[in-house]
Amino acid sequence: MSQDLQTFRRAVAVAGLGLVLQAAMALALLLYGVFGHDHASWTAAGYGAFGLFAWAMTLIVYDQHRRERLAALEDEALEADVAHGASVFEAGGVGSQAAARRLSGVYKWFVPAVSLLLGMGMIAFGIWRFQSGKELAEPGAIGPADLRGWALAVGLFCGFAGFVFARYVAGMAVRSAWSNLRAGSSFAIGTALFGLASAIGHFADVAGTDSIRRLLPVIMAVALVVLGAEIVLSFIAELYRPRRKGELPRPAVDSRLLGFFAAPDQAARSVGELLDYQIGYSVQGSWFYRLVARWWAGLLLVVVAIVWGLSALAVLQPHERGMVLRFGEIVREDVGPGLHLKMPWPIDRVVVPASIELDRETNTTRVERTATGVRTAQLGTPGPDAGNKPILWTSAHSRNEIFNIVQPSRTDDGVADGSLTLVAVEVPMQYVVEDPLLYERLGPVGVRDDLIQAVGRRAVTRFLSHLSIDEILGAGRAELAQAIEAELRSALDSLNPGPDGTPLGSGVRILSVSVSGVHPPSQVAPKYEQVVIAQTKRESMIEVARRDEVGSLARVVGNVKSARAIVALIDELEAMRGDGADQAAITAQELAITDAIGKASGSAAELLAQARADRWVKHMQDRAALVNYQGQIVAFRASPTYFVATHYFDALAEVFDRSRTFVVPDASTAQRLITQFDLTESGSATEIFNPGSLDQ
Repeated sequence: MSQDLQTFRRAVAVAGLGLVLQAAMALALLLYGVFGHDHASWTAAGYGAFGLFAWAMTLIVYDQHRRERLAALEDEALEADVAHGASVFEAGGVGSQAAARRLSGVYKWFVPAVSLLLGMGMIAFGIWRFQSGKELAEPGAIGPADLRGWALAVGLFCGFAGFVFARYVAGMAVRSAWSNLRAGSSFAIGTALFGLASAIGHFADVAGTDSIRRLLPVIMAVALVVLGAEIVLSFIAELYRPRRKGELPRPAVDSRLLGFFAAPDQAARSVGELLDYQIGYSVQGSWFYRLVARWWAGLLLVVVAIVWGLSALAVLQPHERGMVLRFGEIVREDVGPGLHLKMPWPIDRVVVPASIELDRETNTTRVERTATGVRTAQLGTPGPDAGNKPILWTSAHSRNEIFNIVQPSRTDDGVADGSLTLVAVEVPMQYVVEDPLLYERLGPVGVRDDLIQAVGRRAVTRFLSHLSIDEILGAGRAELAQAIEAELRSALDSLNPGPDGTPLGSGVRILSVSVSGVHPPSQVAPKYEQVVIAQTKRESMIEVARRDEVGSLARVVGNVKSARAIVALIDELEAMRGDGADQAAITAQELAITDAIGKASGSAAELLAQARADRWVKHMQDRAALVNYQGQIVAFRASPTYFVATHYFDALAEVFDRSRTFVVPDASTAQRLITQFDLTESGSATEIFNPGSLDQ
């Protein structure tokens, strides 16, 4: 295609239209993301904003092409005027050369710089959105959608408008002069895919599952990182790719991944040509390919007929039991596992009761066609969702706890104070479908299990309302579960009234009912803990007292057994004294107690033995003094003078012991008495080797 002025003017117009459409899609996604609080819509709006830069770059590039062509036309006109006698001083070709240099600078510097910045910005933006959106992928982390109708409208608008315009631009980009329009077309088709994914997520949410909505923030963030990395890698590869003279460089923002969605036929043709090249044989020119291309409609009808005929066969798995319906009427009530022949669809169809699992926000997470598969219904409060955190009474167990009203604690005489108490009881019930026909009569799909759960909750609430909080929190949970199971069987058997009014039952069989958890509201849990703490302290004090008792008894009498035996003897003694027993029996009991204490090995036996020893020492001392006195009386009678002198001199010796004594004669005997004195002192010098001398 010739690269004339009109060609580039049209490219400028298309680039401007793409810029406006890209701005409209990005703005629509942004407005819904703000007012609808949608994380994925915010991410899609960010990607659409990056597309504005790509379209603006494309617009600038083709505007420079237009200016270069316009300057070239002016130079051609000027050269024609010179040829017809114009002034020789008017130089030609200056304007077109300047425009060509500007165009070359745009391709050399502006386009690579914008491409690199866009790629790096998309990677950074994608990582940021991934970090902020990964928590939303958890079940129950995302709430109900706001403004769902606007979400569907915005998603479908972006998907339709973006795809149609991108397809149109991709058709234009087949021409070499318009090939750079693919840069903006990639962002248009990418924004369309993001918007369409958002609409699909909301459609799935309406159908009963929010898994797509939960995963969209993560998927879109990863897609942003991947597309940004592709731009950076394309920028690096473009630096080393050889180009022919006059060939326009391909912008790095022209995504090869998104190009397949914009022009799938061209991509398929390219793949076919690649296979022909690799195999070395023209597959597209073979007779089989031409036959299929000519009779594809008939072959398609044959395939459809075969598939429709196969619908007459039905295979039920070992865990399934179902019914055969012919235009909605039951023709076979109970069909077991195996291969079965029926009329093709839609004449006959096999219906197996559906098991629907819901999350905590009542959104459908899984639908399974089974009859004998075990199903679980929570008839009380939901189970804890604390993950790896410890489950305590003082912390919330789940988002939507259900509390039952029960009787308060009773006093010792069995009288309650008339108040009511709240308690959360986890009562999971596991059951299977035993009669598919009765189970189907309960209601449509999605209502049967809810009906069974509602009936079970009513029975559990009614049963628990007659119990006290002590009976529920006590140790008899096994007996409590058995009583609840009996109530549930009676409640489920009352469903599906027959023609005569007699209930036929629910068609399900209860496998097990358990009381897996019981706890009061978290606001009052500390009060319960105070009771437990007080009981624990009481038991601790009792154990300390028992320890002290054992220690005291062991110290007193040696061991607890002997102590208890002695205490029993003492109790008997007290009873004998209270009953007025004779003194002989009391004395015998006292002797028995004393003998028992003496045989023990504790401090009491030691004290008793010491008392006995002290008694005998005093007794013997007093007896020795008596014998000595009696001997002194006999000695005095034998020789009174000698006895007195002996005791006199013994007294003097005792008085003068260790004292200096001087014998001085009186006047009458001084001249007749010759006295010799030895005034030496044997103890005048200190004996340093005798420690006792220092104390004298």
